[in-house]
Amino acid sequence: MDFSIEKESPPSYVTFRKGVTDQNILDLRNEFQLFQTDMMATMKQFFDTQNTKISKFIEDFEELKTSIQFVSDKYDDLKFQTEEIRNRVSALETSSKSSQNKDFLLTELENRLDTLELNSRQCNIEVVNIPERRNENESLITILEKIAAAVKHPYTKHDVVSIHRVPQLNPKSGRPKNIIIKFSSRILRDNFLTAARTMKSLTTEQL
Repeated sequence: MDFSIEKESPPSYVTFRKGVTDQNILDLRNEFQLFQTDMMATMKQFFDTQNTKISKFIEDFEELKTSIQFVSDKYDDLKFQTEEIRNRVSALETSSKSSQNKDFLLTELENRLDTLELNSRQCNIEVVNIPERRNENESLITILEKIAAAVKHPYTKHDVVSIHRVPQLNPKSGRPKNIIIKFSSRILRDNFLTAARTMKSLTTEQL
């Protein structure tokens, strides 16, 4: 709340020490008002600074929430797939009449799971050191298009299953999150990777 001191005539019962004049009182009032103005400016600057810090903290917190939600979604997917596999294994165990057949079926299932996981990873390409932008989901496709143009390897929208960034293991590293590009087949991934390797160096300035 702003406040100020208005000039008023002192009551009749107020006496001043010898040597104190109206000019002295006016000077003192001016000094106090100047002090008041400086204090209000200092307080405003302080609160503006705190508001800026709070806004930055909120932005960082929202980014952290997004990363946590991404990891949570992936965990839910993995949990669902694990539960489905567990149910299938349980059904196989129930239907198996001999330990030999059971061991064979379990081994075959494990091998298939390992093969599926390996094939899934073999369709991926990881791109590092690409600066991040806010709300860049659509611009990630643009980045892929520019990479494809730079390595002279065109692709269609059907060649790519997904593209997204993955959280860093160390959030304090300061490095941009890596980009994972999942192709629809290993052949498409290998062809794109071969074209990229022909470029001895590819910088963000070229993109």
